[in-house]
Amino acid sequence: METNTELSLDVGQANELKLAFRRTGWTNAEIKMLCEGSKLRKVLLTLRGWAEISVPKVDLSASPSLYSSLAVVQEHEVGPQHWEWDPGNTELYVHQYQRKGWALNTVELRKELAGRKTLNACLIDFLLAHPHLIPPEWESWHVLFLGTTYRDVMFDVSRIRYLYRKGTDWKGGDVKVGDHLNDRYRALLVRE
Repeated sequence: METNTELSLDVGQANELKLAFRRTGWTNAEIKMLCEGSKLRKVLLTLRGWAEISVPKVDLSASPSLYSSLAVVQEHEVGPQHWEWDPGNTELYVHQYQRKGWALNTVELRKELAGRKTLNACLIDFLLAHPHLIPPEWESWHVLFLGTTYRDVMFDVSRIRYLYRKGTDWKGGDVKVGDHLNDRYRALLVRE
């Protein structure tokens, strides 16, 4: 192992780092955090093959949780069964009507997103079990998981689940297919 006590970082290398940080979505605050404590040492251990970084995987082929009088009636194909959870690979979709403060019918939202990869309710279950993995920017929204449709057998209506923040806790809720969604709702999609 090379031990060079004299490290030189020229302008070209600094620019490479800057471009790499920008390309992978780093913020200045995150770069500062990386430089604190022993975080860079841990990255070095990973680069040298002495440690591994583990990214949580979600089994999107599992059966989502059932609650109340809901039964799963439709699951949409969303991609690989064991999907690596990276919020950077997702986007929160907002319809132009919602941007203007108007309500949007869930049926219209589904038509608008036909052909796009939506995520199913298995991810809600995963995130509720691991709330520290939920991006802080989701706190203002009701995040819809359009990849699973439930049937409320008691009231004979179709429903879609969503994730939302209530106080300091994350909760799961549902809306009836056909309901109108205000501007607080965002559909979770796989980023293309």
